[in-house]
Amino acid sequence: MVECRYYHRVCPSGTGCPNVQCRAFFPQRAPIIQESMKPTCMSEEYLNCPQYEAGNEYREKRIREKIGCPFLTNSRCGKPSEFWCKGHVPPFVVTEENNLEACKTKSYELCPNYAIGVKEAEEARRLLSGKSKI
Repeated sequence: MVECRYYHRVCPSGTGCPNVQCRAFFPQRAPIIQESMKPTCMSEEYLNCPQYEAGNEYREKRIREKIGCPFLTNSRCGKPSEFWCKGHVPPFVVTEENNLEACKTKSYELCPNYAIGVKEAEEARRLLSGKSKI
């Protein structure tokens, strides 16, 4: 079975929740897919869908235009205006008070916990590569 990459179940499988979103333009919008469209989304027919092509263009443009801290994300469902820093465990909300604008620009080194995020990422890569001295 081929499934559209933007086809996203709203609830975990096995819960009986039938709702599925189209995340082609996520986080700006992710409408619920109508029951009559589900077979199209779960077959190769979705490749001919204009929304699929537009979604691909949107995602590519979003990736190309991303400037700023690599740990900054606004992909929380239904809250595109809320930005999170995922360079720290646990992630935290980045607001105007803690340098949101700096995190969105080329001077993102000023973004809170950027150095910690880089250190944690490097440590994780080191551990995964098997070079750990534990």
